[in-house]
Amino acid sequence: MLIWNEAKSRTNGGEIVETFLSILILLVSVIIIVAVVLMESKQQGLGVIDGGANLYGQSSMGKDRMLNRVIIGATAAFMIIALVMAIVA
Repeated sequence: MLIWNEAKSRTNGGEIVETFLSILILLVSVIIIVAVVLMESKQQGLGVIDGGANLYGQSSMGKDRMLNRVIIGATAAFMIIALVMAIVA
């Protein structure tokens, strides 16, 4: 019975947290990928996917600045979540 209780408590708490963190890190990864693809390129490449249109009426420098902040924030979140996942596991 003791083994069953340990397995049950580990399954409920530990796996739920690991699943939540895995989903969270997946979402943050997608945010990073989308932000990098949307960045304005200095050359012809993937940065022209959006057609060169201004986002929210801003210049391309404002758009790049906003995307840089998104990438920095998402990267910091990714690193923190990865560290928490390593500690939990």
